[in-house]
Amino acid sequence: MLENNSLGVEMKRTVEIDVSAVRTREQLHELLFIELGLPDYYGSNWDAFDECIADPEARLPERVRVLGMSNLEAILPREARLFRECATQPKAIPSFEWIP
Repeated sequence: MLENNSLGVEMKRTVEIDVSAVRTREQLHELLFIELGLPDYYGSNWDAFDECIADPEARLPERVRVLGMSNLEAILPREARLFRECATQPKAIPSFEWIP
């Protein structure tokens, strides 16, 4: 479903991201950049991700369903942990749902 954000830009309210096929840190950050529509200044690292998902000016969905987390945790445990830590921070704009 699409809706206008505070800037009047159309955006999806809920986005699903399937991380089950991700094999590298770079692939994960590229997938997040594309699927979440992160801003061009996104630096493809966890500090940048943390800043982007807390930016009230960013055009982010309200909810994000992350599919395949058990695969990501098995292949890239550190990245999976950092992803969860960033995404569950109190100032994060989207709410994340983790699907094994």
